[in-house]
Amino acid sequence: MYHEETSDYGDTKLLTIGKLLDQKAPLIGMVTIALRCMSTGGRHFFRTVTDGSDITKAPEEMFTAEEIENDLKAVDSAIREYYNIPVIAKNATAETKTKKKEKEGKTT
Repeated sequence: MYHEETSDYGDTKLLTIGKLLDQKAPLIGMVTIALRCMSTGGRHFFRTVTDGSDITKAPEEMFTAEEIENDLKAVDSAIREYYNIPVIAKNATAETKTKKKEKEGKTT
């Protein structure tokens, strides 16, 4: 998640602490997915493809449309499906934490 800044020319970029950082270490080059949250007529959505004036980007086959619902669960699911990342159930997470505590000798 990030804040954006729009130049006098209409170009949108990440809001950073200065030009030196922008020139020496452009942050947008360090991520593979940058969705832009937008709103039109009371409808909130994510843009998945740039219009040429912003920094929106995602792998081509990750999303089927240029605009998708503003639903982080759907975004998470699309990312997991694209990269074949398994979903960990809530119970499995709790069990993992319990096992870790038991290993450390901190059972309650």
